[in-house]
Amino acid sequence: MRRALILTLIILIGLPIANATQISADTEDSTSGTLSGEYTVESGATWTVSGDYDIEKGTTVTIEDGATMVISGSMIAVAEPMLNLAGTANVLVDVDYLGEQGVLRIEFADEILYGIDIEINNETTEDWTGTQFDWNGSLRR
Repeated sequence: MRRALILTLIILIGLPIANATQISADTEDSTSGTLSGEYTVESGATWTVSGDYDIEKGTTVTIEDGATMVISGSMIAVAEPMLNLAGTANVLVDVDYLGEQGVLRIEFADEILYGIDIEINNETTEDWTGTQFDWNGSLRR
């Protein structure tokens, strides 16, 4: 009996700790802390992050089609952050008035080898490839 208990404890201690969070209803996180593990915002849900969070290395956030993530607080990545898009995606960045004209720069973690379309303020750049995209235009809302 003791041997079975010890073997069970060894197996349980050796299992990786899964930290998967499913967000299936509208949720607001307004505290501060650390995010780590896997997060999925399911279709129809909105995850609002208004607190201040550090993001651990290896953390993934998946936003399903029809889901929304709103960040009005701060998220600071411990490692270099990356945005992986699995298909057509919309990324909305709401900013305050920054001036009449300016440059919006998107830096990609890996080179985009196959042409993608990037649309900003109803202006589309088609079949773009590279590692850094610069858009020049009005920064007014």
